[in-house]
Amino acid sequence: MISHSQTRKRRLTDVGLWYDPGMDESDKKHVGEALRQLAAVHRVKYASDMFNGYWAGLKDLTLEQFNTALADLQRNAMWMPKPAEFRASLRKGWL
Repeated sequence: MISHSQTRKRRLTDVGLWYDPGMDESDKKHVGEALRQLAAVHRVKYASDMFNGYWAGLKDLTLEQFNTALADLQRNAMWMPKPAEFRASLRKGWL
């Protein structure tokens, strides 16, 4: 299934540069379920305030970036990863 954010067009800034706006409200359900499953694997109690913190730290990523980092962290994280570890996972893939 293709998410809304995967089909969304990139936006043009006022200085003529393209950017991807990141995730939006339509992606919250997917992100929430993914984080709930990740928390269960790491035996961490999942709560709405936990989701709010992760959403605030990760919503500027595209859904594809989130899913790429999630897949890496599901295989390699020993503890429940923080939002910064999602970003570090993406940087690791770019090196």
